[in-house]
Amino acid sequence: MRVSRRNFIASGALMGAAMAGGRVGAAGIPDALRADSARMQPPLLPATASAYRPVVTLNGWTLPFRRNGAWNEFHLVAEPVARELAPGLVAHLWGYNGQSPGPTIECVAGDKLRVFVTNRLVEPTTVHWQGLAVPSGMAGLGGLAQPPIAPGETYAYEFETQQSGTFLYRPHADARAQAAMGLAGAIVVHPRDRTQCGADRDRAQPGASRDYVILVNAHALAPARGRPAMPTPLWTCNSRIFPGIDALVAATGERVRLRLANLGPSGVSLELHGHALTVAATGGGAVPESARWADSVIDLPAGAVRVAEFTAGSAGDWALHCALPGGFESADDAAARHGTAALIRSAVREARDLPAAAGFGPYGPIAMGPLFTFVKVRDALAADDYRDPGWFQATHAARARMVASAGATAPSRRAEPVAGRQLEVKVVKPGSRA
Repeated sequence: MRVSRRNFIASGALMGAAMAGGRVGAAGIPDALRADSARMQPPLLPATASAYRPVVTLNGWTLPFRRNGAWNEFHLVAEPVARELAPGLVAHLWGYNGQSPGPTIECVAGDKLRVFVTNRLVEPTTVHWQGLAVPSGMAGLGGLAQPPIAPGETYAYEFETQQSGTFLYRPHADARAQAAMGLAGAIVVHPRDRTQCGADRDRAQPGASRDYVILVNAHALAPARGRPAMPTPLWTCNSRIFPGIDALVAATGERVRLRLANLGPSGVSLELHGHALTVAATGGGAVPESARWADSVIDLPAGAVRVAEFTAGSAGDWALHCALPGGFESADDAAARHGTAALIRSAVREARDLPAAAGFGPYGPIAMGPLFTFVKVRDALAADDYRDPGWFQATHAARARMVASAGATAPSRRAEPVAGRQLEVKVVKPGSRA
């Protein structure tokens, strides 16, 4: 399903959307759309359907704009938000327009953008346009490029997009703390001429059939009284954790683009099962063809943007997850991680939806940590269909199965000691207390 900007509001495509800031609208500032649901919204078609292929933001949406003369006008509202991390688990974060991360902004290279930013937080903020070439006075660094936006104030940023690619908007007033609270969003600038590569920073653009935006972040969350502790930090995908992260869908043979950004304090690696990922671009531009390589794991340094592409292979449900789901965590960290799972199960048990809360697949529980979702590839899938097709049904011969073995012995936790005089050590399982 696709939605045009013209019929966006009338169609009710953005579930839970409400108009905010009507009084400022009378003063010439466009109304601010809010999203009250973590449901992934369909791609938002440009005014001219052939202009570009719009992106889809996992568990998110694209912000419509108002055309005012030569300007595309957007309205962002920085505010406290209640974000559902997974069914039954809600976190109080900071975000934009009702959600964290904020809505994705889409435009075309050469467009003139006017972005109004209203501050409904309890402290000053700004907006920096990471990776975009903007005038110095529009760079959003509080105290240097502008006075900070005080609570209750609205500022306007104006600039013409000079290049295409994948960029971020995020605060540069107490930047580290506010980003960790959830204030961030993506900006996708499409090439104006999709047939011309040249010096375009997003040269791979014409080739992808599906285009996804994924922002990874880490939050330090304090549990409610009487609830289990949470891991610190808790890594999220678009401020969602498994089993609440949307599945990516693709048809067999389609070219898929992943616009990835790491908003967290440290690097993270993502692995896609059954496919080879190729880094086509970074936050600084396209990677030359001669410098690209394929791998099943992609590294995301802190603060960085990576645009990866792959061709959807055989039909199936393929895991996309942190390459080290638990890492080399301490026993306390492991207890906190299991505590989070218990918290989700407890909350959703009250809603009588335990299987979803426990993170179950078709054959049992999936224990891969919070940063986990699926790429669901199907042979028959309409080009504009982003609905979850359900679990893949593999034939009996096409999946691993138990093979009976006569005389099998019970498993042992320790190998037999080696005779003789020596110093013995043992490997420590991550999450255990040795």
